[in-house]
Amino acid sequence: MNNNLKNKAKKLYTMFSGKNMESPQDVYEELTKIANRVKVYFQNIKPADFIKLVFYIWSLLKTNQFDLGERLFNNSYYAKLFINEDEIYLKDCDKCGGMSDLTCDNCYGNSNLECDQCQGEGLSYCDECDGDDEDCEECSGTNIKKCDKCGGDGTVDCDMCNGGYVTCPECLGLGYAESDEKKITSILIVTWDNHIKNRCELTVKTNKSTLTLNEFENRPGNYIILSTKETHFKTEAVPDKLYCSYYSNDPLILHYLSDMKINTY
Repeated sequence: MNNNLKNKAKKLYTMFSGKNMESPQDVYEELTKIANRVKVYFQNIKPADFIKLVFYIWSLLKTNQFDLGERLFNNSYYAKLFINEDEIYLKDCDKCGGMSDLTCDNCYGNSNLECDQCQGEGLSYCDECDGDDEDCEECSGTNIKKCDKCGGDGTVDCDMCNGGYVTCPECLGLGYAESDEKKITSILIVTWDNHIKNRCELTVKTNKSTLTLNEFENRPGNYIILSTKETHFKTEAVPDKLYCSYYSNDPLILHYLSDMKINTY
């Protein structure tokens, strides 16, 4: 398989010529764009092999050989980190389900009611002539005229709602409510940086922070951000600090992390 990947890397390498690739992250992002354009070419490449392909192309760009890529891949670990964005997660209102309004209990969403004056018939007896005057403008002597209240429609507008719906009293029409959860950004990375690896190993699945956001951002070129995902959950995590929820040196884990995938899968 390595020889096949190396041959692919050599072919793809020409597509990076003249482009400003300053780090493996740049190669990953560019290769992701290519893979999403020509999916057939990449359809049989597994996620772990895609990462190796990134390292091979980076190695060719820097040294014109594959040794650097092999070393990076063999020394790499995979980590799932998360950061508390320090914002309360706004959930859908429990009462209206996020719709912001409710079906009117008075008209059951119809926006009108049966006229209580004519019982929905739309007609009433003429109180002008009692049917005795053929020239009556109201009934022409028939003693039957349009209902004064509903105008002959048989229904009247419901005065308890607007179009069959009422504003949700729970969320006041916002559609959401504050929860006890925080907005979280999850980050899937591959790293060959010893400091990041050591910190992940020491703090994985604990309540101890792995790195400050500043530390992480000041070590570019030592990891590849494979994907990010917005989520939410209860946490006591300190904002502006990264926490490690998963850590492994097995690239096959990329096949099984169901909640996060690299950007081409």
